[in-house]
Amino acid sequence: MTSSILQQPADKTTVADRLVDSLRKEILFGHIAIGQRLPSERDLANTLGVNRLTLRAALARLQALGLIVVRHGTGTIVANWRESAGPETLAFLLRVGDPADPTWRTYLENLLEVRRFVAVEALALASMRRTEQDLEAIRQSLEVARKNIDDSLRFAHCDFDIARSVVRAAHNIGLELLLNSMAGFPDAQPQVALALYPRPDVHMAYHDSVIPLIERGDPDVARALIGPALQAHDRSALERLDALVADSK
Repeated sequence: MTSSILQQPADKTTVADRLVDSLRKEILFGHIAIGQRLPSERDLANTLGVNRLTLRAALARLQALGLIVVRHGTGTIVANWRESAGPETLAFLLRVGDPADPTWRTYLENLLEVRRFVAVEALALASMRRTEQDLEAIRQSLEVARKNIDDSLRFAHCDFDIARSVVRAAHNIGLELLLNSMAGFPDAQPQVALALYPRPDVHMAYHDSVIPLIERGDPDVARALIGPALQAHDRSALERLDALVADSK
């Protein structure tokens, strides 16, 4: 096998969750190919320098994540995770990846597209379903963001909280779960968060339009106005990130 993690023993202090993250990263970034059969438990445990109980626990979790399939008589096969893994996989890829890696860059674009979809559809649904309590929750999240407008990283967290309040106003559990898959991203990749929010005061202007759009009650108008604006914002953010990556080389 060509995987870097399988070429050298894991640290002796490695526990199951760290082993899961290591193998998960190797699979998702293509270092262990879809359809590839893993070595036997004994050989894999020896290669990784872990005991078989720890390995079995890790493999069980990888199977639950939709990344491997254990077939009696055949062994452990890397699954076609694009068909079996959940949306939280994308957030994991971005958390552990390298912004200089082109594959990671593609995954970031994918995540931003998902984020735009969630934001636009949540706003459209909220314009039809919101309650006064929902509007008040959105107003409160906006005020918290305004108080953190001088700190880009803290503002990134506030941006997520605003998104959550709008998604809750949409009263769609599917959108809430998709949003959950993006939680923790600012802490995991702070330089990306800074690229997304270099001027929180400018971004705040977009947020200030949320309440009037929801109160207008026209989902088509919400989609028409917010979709292009978010797409332009994300395009600029990716350009800033690319510049940061280039400067760091």
